[in-house]
This record gives sequence, structure tokens and C-alpha cells, in this order.
Amino acid sequence: MSEKEHEETRSLRSVVVAVVRKVFLLLITPEIPAYLFNWPASTKLGRKKTLECLYLTCSVSISVLTALIMLLEEGQCWYLY
Repeated sequence: MSEKEHEETRSLRSVVVAVVRKVFLLLITPEIPAYLFNWPASTKLGRKKTLECLYLTCSVSISVLTALIMLLEEGQCWYLY
């Protein structure tokens, strides 16, 4: 391999590592508050009540997001800034 090919391989590896780190961060970060909430809730309320609260929270949030998407006019976009 030539020096140019080595540099291209190194730059490609660094991009892949950066993407993997971002994906890992985006997937794991929401889990931390869930674990911090679920452990005390499970010990105090019990597993069944904790799961009921979790399912209720998920269903409400999914319903709200679905309603917002349905109300969004065609051609509009949401921006996160």
C-alpha cells in the first residue's frame, strides 16, 4: 500500500470510530435516567406498579407525538435549535 492509501484508511477509521461513539452516546444516554428512576421505583412500588407507570408514560408520549405529527402541515419541518 502506498502512503496515500494508508492515510485514507486512517481517516476512514477515525470517521467510523467517531460515528460509533456518537451512536453509542445517543443510545445509552437516555438509559441512565431510566435506570436511576426504575430501581427506587421498583423497590418502593413493586415491579407491577412500576411497569404500569412505564407503560402509561410511554403510551401518553407516543400519543402526543403522533398527534403533533398529524397536525404538522405538509412541507413544514421541526428544528431542534
